[in-house]
Amino acid sequence: MQSATGIPETSATDARSALAGVAPRIADDDALTLLEKRVRLELAVIETPLRDWIPERRDEDGRVINDVVIVGAGLSGLSLAFGLMRQGVTRVKVIDSGAHRAGRTLA
Repeated sequence: MQSATGIPETSATDARSALAGVAPRIADDDALTLLEKRVRLELAVIETPLRDWIPERRDEDGRVINDVVIVGAGLSGLSLAFGLMRQGVTRVKVIDSGAHRAGRTLA
């Protein structure tokens, strides 16, 4: 089934079918929990080892300097931050002007 935006919707039934042969006849909550664990495991298997992207730098007061500052905490900004963190860029700061609004999407 697709939503009004044309993006396929995911349900507990989808989670159960994705786990076919892994855990027969499990409750909806258990299926989603099992699927989350499987996703974490598969991501861990395909990830390359993290490495230092840029050596840590400090300012005159000894504070660690961010390697990347992303302006805008909307969907694109948060996705970029997530992707950088997955590649080992850990000194990332995301800033946004609005407290209740994220990009063009209501938070």
